[in-house]
Amino acid sequence: MLAKSYLVAYNGIQFIGWLYIFALSCVGLTKSNILKDIYSDQIEAALKVFQTLAFLEVLHAMLGLVKSNAAQTFGQVFSRNYIVWLIIDQVPSCKSSPGVTLLLFAWSVTEVVRYSFYALQIINQPVYIITWLRYTLFIVLYPMGVLGEMWTVYSAQPLIQQKQILSVAMPNSFNMSFNFFCMTWLQQCLWPLGLYQLYTYMLRQRSKVLDKESLHKEKKR
Repeated sequence: MLAKSYLVAYNGIQFIGWLYIFALSCVGLTKSNILKDIYSDQIEAALKVFQTLAFLEVLHAMLGLVKSNAAQTFGQVFSRNYIVWLIIDQVPSCKSSPGVTLLLFAWSVTEVVRYSFYALQIINQPVYIITWLRYTLFIVLYPMGVLGEMWTVYSAQPLIQQKQILSVAMPNSFNMSFNFFCMTWLQQCLWPLGLYQLYTYMLRQRSKVLDKESLHKEKKR
């Protein structure tokens, strides 16, 4: 019972947080034609809080509070935080990239629907329209989000290479080197693969879940 209450509270807080980010993004888009102004200080602060908070979902999976795979959850959460903390935070000039606007709307809409869906499932009060949105909007939002992420990284790469951001050169006391610029290209290559795996999984889930929901509605008539 305690775990259930905690998960409802967690999903509720995330729902409110992402709804706030979505609202700020809409306001920013209507008030300014300058893309960098959309990623305001308020959005940046909220995004850092609620996206970092998502690391708790890895712990939820590890503790068995949810049925998700911990490794897959970590990969998904890390990829978002990678954009927030290692790309946008380190290269503020990329805030003006159209990719940032794309990912803001893709992420916020996805999460508003996802967290409301989870909260309703936990209390056994599913709402068909939320379920339908959960298993339909991803068809557009997932590719949109990945495009935004890749575009944002691409916009940051020249400065990452020029200033050797987050890179470690030889010689040093650890006797090792690390080139963050090369890592960003590796990540760029991995994103389409990750999208394919997640996208095909969600398509299978969509067919299974929505067919089940339709059958349930038919039985009620």
